Amino acid sequence: MKAAFRETPAFDLTRHFFREFFYLRFLTDTGADSVKRAIIGSVSGLLALAILFPQFVVGRYATMRTVEEYRRALLSDQLFTIGVAMFVVGLVAAVVCQSLFPDETDYRVLTPLPVTRRLVFSTKLLAMVLFASIFFLSTNLIFGLAFGAAAAGRWAEYGILRRMLAHACAAGLASIFAGASVMSVQGLIVVLSPRAYMRSVSVVTQTAMISVLILSLPAIGHASSYAVLIQTRAALAFVLPPVWFLGLEQVLLGRRDPYLLQLAVTSLVGVASAVIVIIACYLAIYRRFDQLVLRSSQMPGRRWLWPAWSRRVSDRQLARQAFARFTATTIRRSGLHQVVFCSLSAIGVAVAVNSTIGFDTGATPRAQAEIAWRFVEAVVEMPLVFFFFSVAAARTALLLPLDVRANWVFRLTEDPTAKPQLLASIERSLIRLAIVPGVALTFVAQSVVLGAATAVRASLPTALLGLVLVEWVLRRWHRIPFTCTYIPGKRPLAHGMLLTLAAFVVFINIGGGLIHVSLDRPFRYVILCGALLAAFVVLRRARLAHSDAVPLEFEDTLPDDVTVIPWS
Repeated sequence: MKAAFRETPAFDLTRHFFREFFYLRFLTDTGADSVKRAIIGSVSGLLALAILFPQFVVGRYATMRTVEEYRRALLSDQLFTIGVAMFVVGLVAAVVCQSLFPDETDYRVLTPLPVTRRLVFSTKLLAMVLFASIFFLSTNLIFGLAFGAAAAGRWAEYGILRRMLAHACAAGLASIFAGASVMSVQGLIVVLSPRAYMRSVSVVTQTAMISVLILSLPAIGHASSYAVLIQTRAALAFVLPPVWFLGLEQVLLGRRDPYLLQLAVTSLVGVASAVIVIIACYLAIYRRFDQLVLRSSQMPGRRWLWPAWSRRVSDRQLARQAFARFTATTIRRSGLHQVVFCSLSAIGVAVAVNSTIGFDTGATPRAQAEIAWRFVEAVVEMPLVFFFFSVAAARTALLLPLDVRANWVFRLTEDPTAKPQLLASIERSLIRLAIVPGVALTFVAQSVVLGAATAVRASLPTALLGLVLVEWVLRRWHRIPFTCTYIPGKRPLAHGMLLTLAAFVVFINIGGGLIHVSLDRPFRYVILCGALLAAFVVLRRARLAHSDAVPLEFEDTLPDDVTVIPWS
């Protein structure tokens, strides 16, 4: 039976659609192999988490002294694991949401072939289910069954089998709701948006969904604050989907409180509504495939006109102006680069927000003073956190190639005399994309917490630290944006994560500490600003001087590749 199925067009189409979820068109064969290694490393990390997480849970509940302490901890941990399961599945669905429904490429390629439209849609749906089941099963194995089995202790009120099934059911339905919600939004965009704007609207919505999911991480990390909503019977719980499924779990465990029953019904209605919307969108696309999917070749007629004075200035530095406009236009039009930049920047915002919340009121005046000092320090470090992630986001977006086959244009027109203008335009791009928004956004928060005068004083050394970070990140940059091949995960996953964590700790702690100790001391403040300005100038001159002797890169290489030195 299996052999017969493998020889059918349905199997070939299902395999084709399933591989498309993992295929990155902008990567070369070496880059694809690097992605495979990165995936293997990630899977190994998940397996290690599956082993260590239950042991941590067992140790945590073994130290509980009272049943009330156990119940509070269990309720918050149940909500936390449900939130993590929803986040993982929802994020994966948001990343691949543009491949969840048959698109224009599928229509143009598969329509001339001897396959029916029903076969195309059924195999696409089957591939989507198989792809989603990988993350659904892995997350619910760790955060559903494993957690339900480990969350015992001497105060456990239900049997182990009942706990496992109840929590796995709640976490599984929650993850289905998260993934189905993302799919339903994408389906509504395909069905309802005009054809000329469908691509733009889809990219903006995908970026917004990924950013919102990442920004929800601080809320997931402080799940204990929201678990109290069930104990207090607060109406706010009905606007928080993870709390719905926490109420469903309590009902499955045998509690028949009317408030919990309402939460359980809300969760089931939410899952059913999202699934119904997906089915309706699939049927609408199936019936009007050519009308909904085929986009008009004419894009919205908006031209970016440059005033006369800017054209006169650009005549003096045509190379830098051309590189700058090329970078801005690519980021504005490319959905991939927008998603990468906004997603990594959203991680920085989430980390910055998470570092400034969760400070409890101390019991003694000394404890209160210490907590207040830590809070002020976190607010001072907030823009540095944003700089770290947003600079990495901008650099990663510039690294990703747009069309590698077209880089021959830049290879043939390479001009060594224009390289300083190229590097200057890249430097300005990182400053405009990462440093300027970070200073502007965090200045408002610092003005509210620290006062306007302190925020103004802190903004100068903060901006200088951001400029130093930009120069350090670009110290080995020798490529035109979007034109060089890209190999992700050059280092082993653990090695790369440790280096990133070490760089983050050093930059945030040292930079934030220097700013904090210099705000109230004018002499230290002047010395710090002068030292940072000198470091920026030295790094910039060294980078520009070194770049003259190094040609532009168009082929990315692994660190362990053998470099052949030519004979002079």
